[in-house]
Amino acid sequence: MIKEISLLSFRNFRAQKFNFDSGINLILGPNGSGKTNLLEAIGYLSQAKSFRKVSDRNLIAWGENFFRIEAVFEKDGLNYNIAIFYDRETETKKISINNKVVERATILFSTLPSLISSDRDQDIIDGPPRERRRIINRLISITSSEYMRLIQDYSKVLENKNFLLRNQQIDEIKPWNQKQQQLSTEIVRYRKGFIEKIKDHFGTISQEFLKGKRAEINY
Repeated sequence: MIKEISLLSFRNFRAQKFNFDSGINLILGPNGSGKTNLLEAIGYLSQAKSFRKVSDRNLIAWGENFFRIEAVFEKDGLNYNIAIFYDRETETKKISINNKVVERATILFSTLPSLISSDRDQDIIDGPPRERRRIINRLISITSSEYMRLIQDYSKVLENKNFLLRNQQIDEIKPWNQKQQQLSTEIVRYRKGFIEKIKDHFGTISQEFLKGKRAEINY
C-alpha cells in the first residue's frame, strides 16, 4: 500500500506531496488538474516508464531539466522507499530502493506491482496479439516472480538473437534458438495454468456486465 508520494518537476507538478489512506482512494479534481498525471507517476514507480508510452524527456515539467518521483509504501508489514530521478541533459535515470541504488528497473515491479486500467484497454480486444500477451504477462507477474524472470530471460534471448542476426553471425544462433524454445515452453505452461484458474470466475463476473450472457476466455 502506498502511503505517500512526492513529485518534483513531474508533468504539471512542480513540487507536490500526496498522502493516501488504507483501502480505496478516490482522486477527484477538475479537468487538467493532473489526476491522470498522478496515476502515471504511481505506475512509473512499478516499471520506470510511462504507461501512456511517453518518453521520459516529455514527463519533465516545462522549463525544468529533471524530474524526481519518491514514494513510501508498506509491504508485508515493512515500510519501503522508492525514488526515481531522471536528468534530461545526461539522459540518465537513477533508481533507488531504501536508499540503495538498483541497476535493473525490472526489480521495481516485483517490489511494487501495479495494474493500470485505462481507455487504452480497448487494445486488449481489438488490438494486436502482443497487447493481450502484455496484460497476461503483467497479471501473472504480480503473483509469480518466477514467471517475471522467465519473461525477462526471454527478452534477453531475443536481444542476443537480434544482435547476432544484425552482425550476420548465423552460426552462433543455434544455442539461443534452443534457449528460446525452452523458455517458450515454460511461459506457455504458466499462461495456460493462469487462464484455467481464472476462466470460471471470469465467466461468472461477465454475466453481471452482459445481462445474463456468459463470456469465455481461452488460451
